[in-house]
Amino acid sequence: RFGSYLALALVIGYTGRRYYGDVLKRALTFRQSGDVESYAAWACRILLLAVAAMMVLLSMMGLPWPIAILAVLLVLLVFLGVSRVNCESGMFVNLPRWQPLGILLGLFGATAMGPEAVIVVGLFCMLFTVQPLESLMTFFMNGLRMCTSNQIKPARVAKTAMSTYLIVLVVAIPVVLWAVHNYGLRRGNWQQRWSTVTMPYYYYDAGDKIVTELKNDGTLTESEQLTPFERLKRMDPDRKFLWAAGLGVAGVLV
Repeated sequence: RFGSYLALALVIGYTGRRYYGDVLKRALTFRQSGDVESYAAWACRILLLAVAAMMVLLSMMGLPWPIAILAVLLVLLVFLGVSRVNCESGMFVNLPRWQPLGILLGLFGATAMGPEAVIVVGLFCMLFTVQPLESLMTFFMNGLRMCTSNQIKPARVAKTAMSTYLIVLVVAIPVVLWAVHNYGLRRGNWQQRWSTVTMPYYYYDAGDKIVTELKNDGTLTESEQLTPFERLKRMDPDRKFLWAAGLGVAGVLV
């Protein structure tokens, strides 16, 4: 399924290459380019800054910069695919059924990635991509799509929506932190246990399995000492992963 999402992104990028190129040009040069509106350029600038900030944060947490870059791009790919399918088809229950952690492991291999990177990327995925159908980007893009269908300018709606979101965020974060701190989390049914018990353990277990595998191969110490460029050189893509991804790409493009 990763291959199908990758192909979808390639199709979107190719069909809109002129417009996206003009948006990027205006965002970087602050000069008029084509028929690009100012709000699109500002949205692009905010996106670029947010992506760069996320990559820096992941690197500060111990993630090698090549893996940090790919992890952020894969998370964006998840939300792009889910949101685009939602907007075009109205399908509101759409799970990608793939995670950036699995893609990076299939691309790099256990030795090149290392146990620390597995845990960091795993926690990153748990926060952002474990349940992407209930995400802000999906709902927001769907709302913008309905507005454009009714000839309402996206700039006007975006300003109102983001202002509302920021106000709600300022209220929601303190209230949720206070409630969890004072009353804890209920773990009665399987849904609550899945989010509070099962998922946190899952990625630590994945890291533990990688440590055991590397110990048995005698490459644990080497894996921990690899530099970012050495990790790129030691990449060992899984053949089954490459075939599966290739079939997904071909299935969409053909």
